Amino acid sequence: MHLSSLINAIKYSLYSDRSKRKLQKPIVIQFPVIDICNSRCKMCRIWENKKSNDITVDDLRDGLSSDLFSQVEGIGFNGGEPTLRDDLIELVEVVLDKLPNLKQISLITNAFKYLQVIDKIESMGKLVKSRGKHFDVMVSLDGYGEIHDRVRGRSGNFEHAKKVLAFLSEFDAVDNVRIGCTVIRDNVLHLADLFEFCVEHGLYIKYRQGVSHQRLYTQNLLDPYALTFEEKYEFVEFLEGLIKYYEPSVMQRFFYRSLIDQILYGKPRTAGCDWQHRGATITSKGELAYCAVKSKALMTNIAHGDPMQAYFGNRDHLQDILSNECDDCHHDYVGIPEPAEYRRLLSMRIEERFRLKEKLRRIPGFQRLNKLKLHRRYRVKLEYYRQQPKSSVESQIPNKQVLICGWYGTETLGDKGIIGGVMHTLRAQLGEDIHFTVVALYPYISEMTRRQMPEFRNSRIVNPEEGIALAASMDYVIFGGPLWLLNL
Repeated sequence: MHLSSLINAIKYSLYSDRSKRKLQKPIVIQFPVIDICNSRCKMCRIWENKKSNDITVDDLRDGLSSDLFSQVEGIGFNGGEPTLRDDLIELVEVVLDKLPNLKQISLITNAFKYLQVIDKIESMGKLVKSRGKHFDVMVSLDGYGEIHDRVRGRSGNFEHAKKVLAFLSEFDAVDNVRIGCTVIRDNVLHLADLFEFCVEHGLYIKYRQGVSHQRLYTQNLLDPYALTFEEKYEFVEFLEGLIKYYEPSVMQRFFYRSLIDQILYGKPRTAGCDWQHRGATITSKGELAYCAVKSKALMTNIAHGDPMQAYFGNRDHLQDILSNECDDCHHDYVGIPEPAEYRRLLSMRIEERFRLKEKLRRIPGFQRLNKLKLHRRYRVKLEYYRQQPKSSVESQIPNKQVLICGWYGTETLGDKGIIGGVMHTLRAQLGEDIHFTVVALYPYISEMTRRQMPEFRNSRIVNPEEGIALAASMDYVIFGGPLWLLNL
């Protein structure tokens, strides 16, 4: 982390509360340059368009002359399929000419017409590098082999994408190559095969959940995104593995954690989004918008009118999006999260860069101080659980009430065997008229166990706080498995 980046990060951490954040000139633009596509993706309807009324090179040049775009550092070309535009290179040249603060250009491609894609990437790369800018290419892959072709609706798409990736591996005018995978019902159970392919070929891959999206004409398309509980479980477990073992970026790990909480528990989004206060979208028609997911067009063409006035004059619309849409948004935009989370992420980035904890451990007396810290943390946690309110609601279930605690919510096959045996034994001793409540650290894991094991009939899963609230009303409280004991 450079010193200037560190200073900016600290500054943002002090005033990143989204409700107090001031709208500023965009530093990033999403630019879908065309409204048609040669894929037939199940999560998108752009391909149903037969023609695209696209912004012209001259209009783009006039529009980007506005001072609104003077601070833009990054712009992403996507679509539809951007390489279908014959004048793509001219558009890139305009962007390079008109954005004085530009640092990076990115391109997202489906790689289907691979010869055309390679030709466009080669031309773009040489032009971008001749101007001293960073060039990033993302190839969309939504599965390995036939799975990708099925999601994309095009036979042979995966093999064509491999040809583009082979070219990119030898093309030094591209600074960064990434794979983007959109997760929907058709591929959610097949993520591991694509991941192994990417690891084997040294390709970084990021995942995003397919969502209803007005720019993709899918506001009313629900079926591809409607994951069952079992599918959500598989997706979340996969993301947990990425967080723990694979993803190098602190911010991307935080996005995955935010997405997990949204998928499982319906929690509000905590991941940041630049389009909440410093991002813009220029549509293929030349319209100006805030985000592409929910924003209306602020003007019909950036060349015809005042982009500055349109952007800053529609704050009420942006506030409406912030208040009513952002909490439920699963889109993979990233940006500055809320202050407390951002400060925590900042400390993690500093630690990864400077390894301060490792150096502190070498200081004499550190171990003793750390032990005192662990004792204090234990006391705080104990007091927290002691203060949890007791359940004041009498049970409506006439059965014997049994609360089971143990290492659940992280259970292995052995843990499942233990609790299955406990439930079987209790029924043998007390009869079938029993209702079990299982306390789980991660309830979704134990919920999957409940669905898998017949022993879990007539049971429910609760988190530790709920378990504490219910304990006094139980007929029996059982420690039905291994406990995690801290050596304090």
